[in-house]
Amino acid sequence: MAREETHTDRYGDPLPAQAVRRIGSVHFRQGGTVRTLIACADGKTLVSGSYFEPRTVCVWELATGRLLRSFPTSFDARTAAVSPSGSVVATVDGEEIRLWELASGRELHRLKGQRFQIFALTFSPDGKILASSGSQDVRLWDPETGAEIAVLPWKRRQIGFPLLGFTSDSRTLIAGDTMDNKVHLWDVATKRESRQLDIQLNGVRNFVQAFTLSFDGTTLAIGSPGATSGDKGVLSLWDVATSKLSRQLPCQRRVVPVAAFSPNGKLLAVGEGDPMGTGSISVWDLDTDKRLFSHDAYASSLAFSHDGKTLIAGADVIRRWDVATGKEIQPPEGNLYRISQIALSPNGKTLATASFDAVSLWDTASGTRLRDVSVAGEPLSHCTFSPDGHTLATASIRGTFCLLDVATGKQLHIVHPPLADKSPNPELKGERFTDIAFAPDGKTLTTSSREGTVCLWDAKTGEQLRRLSRKAEFDAVAFTSNGRCVWAASRTRLSMRQIGTDIRAWDTSRGEELPQLTAAMNARTAETDSGRSYSIFAHLEVSSDGRMLAVNRENTISVWETASGQERLRLKGQSEPTLCTAFAPDGRLIASASRDGSFRLWDLPSGTELAKLSGHRGQINTLVFSPDSTLLYSGGDDTSILVTDVTRIVKKGRPGEADQVAPSAWDDLAGAAPKAYRAIHSLRADPAVALPLLRKHLRPAAPVDEKRVAQLIRDLDAAEFARRESASRELEKLGEAVEPALRAAKQGKPTLDLRRRIDELLEKLVIPEAETLRLLRAVEVLEYIGTAEARRLLEELSQGAPEARLTREAKAALERLAKRP
Repeated sequence: MAREETHTDRYGDPLPAQAVRRIGSVHFRQGGTVRTLIACADGKTLVSGSYFEPRTVCVWELATGRLLRSFPTSFDARTAAVSPSGSVVATVDGEEIRLWELASGRELHRLKGQRFQIFALTFSPDGKILASSGSQDVRLWDPETGAEIAVLPWKRRQIGFPLLGFTSDSRTLIAGDTMDNKVHLWDVATKRESRQLDIQLNGVRNFVQAFTLSFDGTTLAIGSPGATSGDKGVLSLWDVATSKLSRQLPCQRRVVPVAAFSPNGKLLAVGEGDPMGTGSISVWDLDTDKRLFSHDAYASSLAFSHDGKTLIAGADVIRRWDVATGKEIQPPEGNLYRISQIALSPNGKTLATASFDAVSLWDTASGTRLRDVSVAGEPLSHCTFSPDGHTLATASIRGTFCLLDVATGKQLHIVHPPLADKSPNPELKGERFTDIAFAPDGKTLTTSSREGTVCLWDAKTGEQLRRLSRKAEFDAVAFTSNGRCVWAASRTRLSMRQIGTDIRAWDTSRGEELPQLTAAMNARTAETDSGRSYSIFAHLEVSSDGRMLAVNRENTISVWETASGQERLRLKGQSEPTLCTAFAPDGRLIASASRDGSFRLWDLPSGTELAKLSGHRGQINTLVFSPDSTLLYSGGDDTSILVTDVTRIVKKGRPGEADQVAPSAWDDLAGAAPKAYRAIHSLRADPAVALPLLRKHLRPAAPVDEKRVAQLIRDLDAAEFARRESASRELEKLGEAVEPALRAAKQGKPTLDLRRRIDELLEKLVIPEAETLRLLRAVEVLEYIGTAEARRLLEELSQGAPEARLTREAKAALERLAKRP
């Protein structure tokens, strides 16, 4: 793919050195949900802050959405304030306040002395006082000198977030908390609490949610959530002088998280929402108590421009509306919400992005949007292409999955799986889907859910075929490449201080869990997981050949062998928890993204890091490689997709090939997974040595003597103990070739002792013995090499006994080689 001549995207924003292009725009994108919006007095500048990530306060050009400057901050970036003159920005660094000159970015002061984390900041209207709130008190500071003026005791509930404001004369400080129903007022001159405002509506105490003062300081607007799931929220207006309720405005949704007065106090903007994250923005005329206009858009912050002519709303993207007409000003390009997942069509020509409001299809060559598809207003979380690329499946956090025709965007099927127990949330239509995946043949879908189920579905009709139930909140699900196994992962608590990852596997044809395989993997997972700084959700990735599985951990990434449940290698070096991973189709690279907003490329043969990359604002939630393994697509909280050229990085950073093939290579293939994996790649790197060695040892699987197998199964129920034991040993040596006969015998009403022995043998077959593992790893080497000679040997192996695993693996390798770009 040709590299773009300039090093900016189509909107003029800079691209990182390794990027080919950016799909979408980062104008007005903080990289996290915007919780603070402050329109500066110059009428040209806007300041924003987000909650948690990214840890920056941003300064924007209001007319264009271009990022002018950013300031570092700690955990809660919404803890920001701007002086009335617009010249100074205050941010938080743990228990310190940092004051910055907005125009130059120069640091002015560091204010120390607050106990515990600071959660709120505000300047007085005259600019002479900066107020900050921790968990135990409110402190007043002189922003000119950095000196502490006073400490106001306020032991609030630490689980809520404090809200601060001054009256227009700067004489009264008002503070509330999102988990309290009282608002406190202090006299700034005397440093004493003057009175409290008890938020009672119709005799019921309501929590403070939205909290905003009119610019003249006479009116306080407070949003309160509905008392129950079916109740609407309440927006109440209070007279500051009398501490009395003046009136209420009707709300349409359950929660009222944000409100803002216009500078002249005549208009009030209100943001409402529901538990599923949908919302609306309304503007009220306070002289008439009439709603001037309303838009279906979620807002986590609101502000009016300094002249009052523009309404500004913050969520994942900052948007603007003309107050006079109610029309949106320059609707943002690209996605409006964070990207939770991206999927690439099998031919690599179309990219799908799942966001809260819609799934979008993009042309990968040009980066242009092809179409948006809204799925009945569902908040989407995941999407995936069918193997033929004609169908796109989407999953919703509200309990819906949908099958879409890629060419037309038409909905083929929409499914609402019923909940086993009635949910208290009326917005929830069914199980809350967390992931969705197609089987390799495209005939079946699998889903995971918060309700602890993994289900199989008919990909044509949407009919549920099988429900694999377990009491866990599964976060991720994937098929193996042959479709015979489904993997699912969830977070689990090992102890009060330890969080681990629980990995489960099921046989898709029988719907049976495979406890031997998952026990082998989970034993190692429990041993190494410690719970330090863990990411919230488990992410599971299976390689394109189905041989490896990666799960995000704390600061490491474990790569497992799916056949044995053994850990092949562990990748170390990330400073923050891993959020997601992606295998390159060629099996030589894996990409990972961590919570610090970086993403890394790793060389799988050596387990070394090739590069640490950046370019996104905020978290990266999803990664995928192009079919030819040359490009990496990344998407996240800044709503855009970066396309990274990995070929130059690989050429520059990949270590030299493996050492010469060891004389013990054939023996090593039967050993523990780490040693076998090293042998696989040393053989792969030297086909001249590897191919004669493998040809010397590999033979097509011989068919089993069906009469002999039948006799051995009968001997399992013989009267003599020695005869039963001998039959068990011989059947175990025959391996998977006898599995069909064992299962048939199990269906024929065997005795209890015979059933027990059959079950024991079937359990041992789940994890292949060492000799079978050696054969499977040898096939992996041949597929990696992929030359004409390697394919001829695979052809010979594919002619063996049909029921043998070696035969099946050789056939599958040939099929993948036929599709290799």
